[in-house]
Amino acid sequence: MCRFIDEDPSRTLLHKVNGRSEKSKAPREIPCATELRAAGIEFKKKVAPQGKTASYLNVSFRDGTLEIPFLSVDETTSPQLRNLIALEQGCGNVGNHFTSYCLFMDNIINTAGDVAILRSCGILENKLGGDAEVANLFNSLCKGTRLKYERHYNKETFEEMVAFSEFAHNEWRASLVHNYFSNP
Repeated sequence: MCRFIDEDPSRTLLHKVNGRSEKSKAPREIPCATELRAAGIEFKKKVAPQGKTASYLNVSFRDGTLEIPFLSVDETTSPQLRNLIALEQGCGNVGNHFTSYCLFMDNIINTAGDVAILRSCGILENKLGGDAEVANLFNSLCKGTRLKYERHYNKETFEEMVAFSEFAHNEWRASLVHNYFSNP
């Protein structure tokens, strides 16, 4: 049996585990692309199955590989995403997919270096100019939005990525590969 213990019920739950109470929180943040790469996470452009249309919302994480569908960022990207976020924020019954996606992108993109990592993997195409412009776009999209972290559609992806990146063995392995096995 669970009960809410915080004024904001979407933030903290009290769970009974082996007769003891334990707090559990859905991750609100994930590390940026630079930190994820240092933790051993590989970035890969997700390709839609043959005959299906790709959706940039279809982000997945499995076995240390983060698959993100291709997104071309141009002058129309910000207004489109802002309008979709506004729709979700204003109409409670339409879901939170775009808000969740933009929050995900805001988390993995902090700097121009993070954008460069995603570009080098074929995940992002930058038609705005500099990578800093793309970083600024994603860093400003979710300001003032609300999201129930316990129920957003990328919740499991957030949890898996945080767990993977916090496991020290993965960081050591990534460092070893980067420092000693990157060149033949």
